[in-house]
Amino acid sequence: MPDWFTPAVIILGLLALALFVAYWSTRKRKYAVAVVAALALIAVAWLIAHFLPTDRKAIESAIDDMAAGVRIRNPEQVFGHFAKDFRYRSLDKKAFESQAESLIRRGIVSDVLILGYDKVEISRAEKNADIEFRVKPIGGVAGDGTAFYVCRARFVLEDDGQWRMQSFDLYYPIGPTQPVPIPGLN
Repeated sequence: MPDWFTPAVIILGLLALALFVAYWSTRKRKYAVAVVAALALIAVAWLIAHFLPTDRKAIESAIDDMAAGVRIRNPEQVFGHFAKDFRYRSLDKKAFESQAESLIRRGIVSDVLILGYDKVEISRAEKNADIEFRVKPIGGVAGDGTAFYVCRARFVLEDDGQWRMQSFDLYYPIGPTQPVPIPGLN
């Protein structure tokens, strides 16, 4: 939801509550109509917030699409969301793609679950976003399937208006803050 949604709902909810108290005390029809109008405005705000495209939704959609690309073993679907200047540690975009392509096609990781977003800082003016989210790989690197990692990623807004991943690293949710190596990638 956009940043404005929660304060708007709180204000409209308090207004609806005050109007309901006024209606209950006076039994005047105008207060009941005002309560219904305030509740209708909350519904309109929800519809706008739910269906209005935002940068956050675009980034989350790109992350979901990359996870789907892993699930169906389609590296092009994953790599299509990488920025032109993508880097993973010492690997540039081309080197990362050549190493990761075979891992994706072989299905070393059969699925990637996005468990939630912990930090989303977007600056449209600077054309970048720092995202921190919890991710759970299903398959080879996850061992018994219970591990999850914290992914810290940077996205950039490219000239075509699309948010693309510029870099990322995985970390254990607790313990040392060194990045976790991905087996099969240097």
